Amino acid sequence: MDTDINILIAERIKNITWTNNYKSMKNWYAVYTRNSCEKRVSQLLNKKKIDNYLPVNRIINKIDNEPDKITQKLLFDSFVFVKLSENDFNVVQHIGDVINFVYWLGKPAVFSDFEIESMRNFLNHHYNISMEKVNVNTEQQIFFMSDTSIDNSGESGSTAIINSHIRLELPSLGYILVADTHSFNSHLFEQTGKIIELVL
Repeated sequence: MDTDINILIAERIKNITWTNNYKSMKNWYAVYTRNSCEKRVSQLLNKKKIDNYLPVNRIINKIDNEPDKITQKLLFDSFVFVKLSENDFNVVQHIGDVINFVYWLGKPAVFSDFEIESMRNFLNHHYNISMEKVNVNTEQQIFFMSDTSIDNSGESGSTAIINSHIRLELPSLGYILVADTHSFNSHLFEQTGKIIELVL
Protein backbone atom coordinates (compact mmCIF):
# COMPACT_ATOMS: atom_id res chain seq x y z
CA MET A 1 0.00 0.00 0.00
CA ASP A 2 2.77 2.39 1.00
CA THR A 3 4.63 1.52 -2.20
CA ASP A 4 1.61 2.44 -4.32
CA ILE A 5 1.26 5.78 -2.52
CA ASN A 6 4.96 6.53 -2.99
CA ILE A 7 4.69 5.76 -6.72
CA LEU A 8 1.64 8.03 -7.00
CA ILE A 9 3.42 10.88 -5.19
CA ALA A 10 6.50 10.43 -7.39
CA GLU A 11 4.37 10.59 -10.55
CA ARG A 12 2.64 13.77 -9.37
CA ILE A 13 5.98 15.41 -8.55
CA LYS A 14 7.26 14.38 -11.98
CA ASN A 15 4.20 15.89 -13.69
CA ILE A 16 4.47 19.13 -11.71
CA THR A 17 8.19 19.39 -12.56
CA TRP A 18 7.50 18.79 -16.27
CA THR A 19 4.72 21.40 -16.26
CA ASN A 20 6.92 23.98 -14.56
CA ASN A 21 9.78 23.31 -16.98
CA TYR A 22 7.44 23.60 -19.96
CA LYS A 23 6.02 26.89 -18.73
CA SER A 24 9.55 28.27 -18.31
CA MET A 25 10.52 27.41 -21.92
CA LYS A 26 10.68 30.38 -24.27
CA ASN A 27 8.74 30.24 -27.53
CA TRP A 28 7.69 32.72 -30.17
CA TYR A 29 4.11 33.98 -29.90
CA ALA A 30 2.18 36.83 -31.51
CA VAL A 31 0.14 39.49 -29.78
CA TYR A 32 -2.63 41.70 -31.13
CA THR A 33 -2.20 45.41 -30.52
CA ARG A 34 -4.47 48.39 -30.92
CA ASN A 35 -4.38 50.06 -34.33
CA SER A 36 -1.13 51.89 -35.08
CA CYS A 37 0.35 50.91 -31.70
CA GLU A 38 2.73 48.19 -32.88
CA LYS A 39 5.91 50.28 -32.56
CA ARG A 40 4.94 51.61 -29.17
CA VAL A 41 4.29 48.08 -27.89
CA SER A 42 7.64 46.94 -29.29
CA GLN A 43 9.42 49.79 -27.47
CA LEU A 44 7.69 48.90 -24.20
CA LEU A 45 8.67 45.25 -24.65
CA ASN A 46 12.28 46.33 -25.22
CA LYS A 47 12.20 48.31 -21.96
CA LYS A 48 11.07 45.15 -20.17
CA LYS A 49 13.88 43.23 -21.93
CA ILE A 50 11.40 40.94 -23.69
CA ASP A 51 12.65 39.73 -27.06
CA ASN A 52 10.29 40.83 -29.82
CA TYR A 53 10.15 41.19 -33.58
CA LEU A 54 8.25 43.67 -35.73
CA PRO A 55 8.47 42.57 -39.41
CA VAL A 56 8.99 45.53 -41.75
CA ASN A 57 8.49 45.60 -45.52
CA ARG A 58 10.82 48.04 -47.29
CA ILE A 59 9.14 49.64 -50.29
CA ILE A 60 11.20 51.11 -53.11
CA ASN A 61 9.44 53.97 -54.86
CA LYS A 62 10.95 54.71 -58.25
CA ILE A 63 10.51 58.26 -59.52
CA ASP A 64 11.84 59.41 -62.90
CA ASN A 65 15.07 61.41 -62.71
CA GLU A 66 15.14 61.15 -58.90
CA PRO A 67 16.93 58.81 -56.51
CA ASP A 68 14.92 55.81 -55.39
CA LYS A 69 13.02 56.48 -52.18
CA ILE A 70 12.68 53.69 -49.63
CA THR A 71 9.78 53.73 -47.22
CA GLN A 72 9.03 51.23 -44.47
CA LYS A 73 5.67 49.62 -43.87
CA LEU A 74 4.75 47.04 -41.27
CA LEU A 75 4.22 43.62 -42.83
CA PHE A 76 1.43 42.71 -40.41
CA ASP A 77 -0.92 45.34 -39.03
CA SER A 78 -1.58 45.12 -35.27
CA PHE A 79 0.86 42.22 -34.80
CA VAL A 80 4.02 41.99 -32.70
CA PHE A 81 5.94 38.74 -32.26
CA VAL A 82 7.32 38.06 -28.79
CA LYS A 83 9.65 35.38 -27.46
CA LEU A 84 8.91 34.49 -23.87
CA SER A 85 7.79 31.73 -21.52
CA GLU A 86 4.24 31.14 -20.38
CA ASN A 87 5.29 32.41 -16.96
CA ASP A 88 5.71 35.87 -18.49
CA PHE A 89 2.33 36.05 -20.25
CA ASN A 90 0.90 38.33 -17.58
CA VAL A 91 3.73 40.82 -18.07
CA VAL A 92 2.87 41.19 -21.75
CA GLN A 93 -0.89 41.23 -21.22
CA HIS A 94 -0.55 44.17 -18.83
CA ILE A 95 1.34 46.29 -21.35
CA GLY A 96 -0.78 49.15 -22.61
CA ASP A 97 -2.22 48.74 -26.12
CA VAL A 98 -1.79 44.94 -26.09
CA ILE A 99 -5.19 43.36 -26.69
CA ASN A 100 -4.38 39.66 -26.39
CA PHE A 101 -2.26 36.81 -27.68
CA VAL A 102 -3.07 35.33 -31.07
CA TYR A 103 -4.83 32.00 -30.49
CA TRP A 104 -4.98 28.85 -32.59
CA LEU A 105 -7.31 25.98 -31.64
CA GLY A 106 -7.94 27.47 -28.23
CA LYS A 107 -4.29 27.99 -27.28
CA PRO A 108 -1.76 30.79 -27.87
CA ALA A 109 -0.25 30.14 -31.31
CA VAL A 110 3.39 29.06 -31.20
CA PHE A 111 5.85 29.87 -34.00
CA SER A 112 9.17 28.10 -34.41
CA ASP A 113 12.53 29.86 -34.21
CA PHE A 114 13.21 28.75 -37.77
CA GLU A 115 9.98 30.29 -39.07
CA ILE A 116 10.71 33.65 -37.44
CA GLU A 117 14.35 33.65 -38.57
CA SER A 118 13.39 32.65 -42.12
CA MET A 119 10.97 35.58 -42.27
CA ARG A 120 13.59 37.91 -40.82
CA ASN A 121 16.19 36.80 -43.40
CA PHE A 122 13.72 37.11 -46.26
CA LEU A 123 12.77 40.67 -45.28
CA ASN A 124 16.41 41.63 -44.78
CA HIS A 125 17.28 40.52 -48.31
CA HIS A 126 14.25 41.74 -50.26
CA TYR A 127 12.17 44.82 -50.94
CA ASN A 128 8.56 45.30 -52.09
CA ILE A 129 7.25 42.11 -50.52
CA SER A 130 3.74 40.98 -51.35
CA MET A 131 1.77 38.36 -49.43
CA GLU A 132 -0.57 35.55 -50.39
CA LYS A 133 -3.00 34.07 -47.87
CA VAL A 134 -2.99 30.28 -47.48
CA ASN A 135 -4.50 27.88 -44.98
CA VAL A 136 -2.76 27.69 -41.62
CA ASN A 137 -0.91 24.39 -41.22
CA THR A 138 1.14 23.97 -38.06
CA GLU A 139 2.43 20.55 -39.17
CA GLN A 140 3.82 21.62 -42.54
CA GLN A 141 7.48 22.54 -42.95
CA ILE A 142 8.58 25.97 -44.15
CA PHE A 143 8.86 25.98 -47.92
CA PHE A 144 11.30 28.16 -49.87
CA MET A 145 11.34 28.25 -53.67
CA SER A 146 11.93 30.39 -56.72
CA ASP A 147 9.94 30.40 -59.94
CA THR A 148 11.15 31.83 -63.24
CA SER A 149 9.48 32.54 -66.56
CA ILE A 150 11.82 32.52 -69.56
CA ASP A 151 11.21 34.13 -72.94
CA ASN A 152 12.87 32.30 -75.83
CA SER A 153 11.06 34.20 -78.56
CA GLY A 154 13.94 36.61 -79.30
CA GLU A 155 16.91 36.16 -81.60
CA SER A 156 18.47 32.77 -81.99
CA GLY A 157 20.46 31.79 -78.94
CA SER A 158 19.04 34.58 -76.74
CA THR A 159 17.07 34.01 -73.57
CA ALA A 160 15.53 36.65 -71.32
CA ILE A 161 14.18 36.23 -67.82
CA ILE A 162 10.88 38.10 -67.91
CA ASN A 163 9.36 37.10 -64.59
CA SER A 164 11.19 35.64 -61.61
CA HIS A 165 10.00 35.44 -58.02
CA ILE A 166 11.25 34.05 -54.75
CA ARG A 167 8.61 32.70 -52.40
CA LEU A 168 8.76 31.80 -48.74
CA GLU A 169 5.81 29.88 -47.34
CA LEU A 170 5.19 30.33 -43.62
CA PRO A 171 2.59 27.64 -42.84
CA SER A 172 2.06 28.46 -39.16
CA LEU A 173 1.28 32.05 -40.11
CA GLY A 174 -0.85 31.11 -43.09
CA TYR A 175 1.02 33.36 -45.53
CA ILE A 176 3.41 33.16 -48.47
CA LEU A 177 5.90 36.01 -48.85
CA VAL A 178 6.66 36.83 -52.48
CA ALA A 179 9.52 38.96 -53.79
CA ASP A 180 10.66 39.83 -57.29
CA THR A 181 14.24 38.67 -57.76
CA HIS A 182 15.12 42.15 -59.01
CA SER A 183 14.66 43.28 -55.41
CA PHE A 184 17.15 40.71 -54.13
CA ASN A 185 20.09 42.65 -52.69
CA SER A 186 22.44 39.70 -52.48
CA HIS A 187 23.05 36.41 -54.26
CA LEU A 188 23.25 34.68 -50.94
CA PHE A 189 20.41 33.65 -48.71
CA GLU A 190 20.94 32.25 -45.25
CA GLN A 191 18.94 29.18 -44.38
CA THR A 192 19.34 26.80 -41.44
CA GLY A 193 22.79 28.22 -40.72
CA LYS A 194 24.05 27.57 -44.26
CA ILE A 195 24.56 29.98 -47.13
CA ILE A 196 22.79 28.89 -50.32
CA GLU A 197 23.79 30.47 -53.62
CA LEU A 198 20.82 31.35 -55.80
CA VAL A 199 21.27 30.82 -59.51
CA LEU A 200 19.03 33.37 -61.23
